[in-house]
Amino acid sequence: MERPVRWGEINKHGISALRRNAMNDVVWYPNLHFTHHKTLNTIAVLLQHWLPAYLMDAAARLVGKRPIMVRIAQKLDRAAACLEYFTTHEWCFSNDNVQNLWSTLSEVDQHTFNFALSALHWPTYMEQYCLGTKRYVMKEELATLPSARKHLSK
Repeated sequence: MERPVRWGEINKHGISALRRNAMNDVVWYPNLHFTHHKTLNTIAVLLQHWLPAYLMDAAARLVGKRPIMVRIAQKLDRAAACLEYFTTHEWCFSNDNVQNLWSTLSEVDQHTFNFALSALHWPTYMEQYCLGTKRYVMKEELATLPSARKHLSK
């Protein structure tokens, strides 16, 4: 493998990129915790996801607003369940064919079709990924970054 990425790198670079490129109206700091113990993970999810969601929904009901946090927590829980098998196993993929193809390209073609993972800088990739998510998935303007960062730091 040319440039493997590990969960520790995703945690280090990805979370800091998320904080630098904050989404508007976040209610929780982006964070990742890793554990080898399913019971500890279940307790952490209960305390960090479900309890705050129920408390925020109760507060919303008290002030006459629509409760939405439990529904969001349910969606996050379903998404995490779908990914669990892939995130709890180590995966190693061979890219020999890609490397062979790369070696047959001329220098001009290598520049035109730059798909060499050996040149991939994961922190930059994660930074761009977060910016793209903010802009194209969340439909938020990049001009809102300063106010989103300020909101996140409260």
